[in-house]
Amino acid sequence: MLVPFTAMTADGAIRAIRGSHREGDAAYPFRQVPAIEGVLGSPRHRLGYPYAPRLLDPALQARAEPVPVGVGQAMIFGLSLVHGGGVNDGTRTRFSADIRIVNALAPVRLGRGVDPEYFVPLCLSPVSRSAQRYLAANEAASDGACR
Repeated sequence: MLVPFTAMTADGAIRAIRGSHREGDAAYPFRQVPAIEGVLGSPRHRLGYPYAPRLLDPALQARAEPVPVGVGQAMIFGLSLVHGGGVNDGTRTRFSADIRIVNALAPVRLGRGVDPEYFVPLCLSPVSRSAQRYLAANEAASDGACR
């Protein structure tokens, strides 16, 4: 979820490729750029400076559309949607909070920049805690099949 603190007009908005969440990663090849600013996880990186951005092929970049989002609005999307900040061609600096939410019992596939440290439980319901204990107790005996 992207929550802007300043209006993100079309010239400075996050860009996304419509429908990319329904396609496999192979449909969006990228070139990994060497680290530009600081170190992964450094204060600069956590402030939003790129560490080692992934650049899409120019033809794919051209398909990315700006998604203007105003103050008081939020953009909610899955991590499988190909998205990125791109170059801010606007005259204002973008400020936003990026919030990642996941069901504590849902499996999270790592990829497209998803890192295990992104998902830290903030709270768990008694039902979720009980389900986690059950799953942990039965993990060794389970073959992964639904029963």
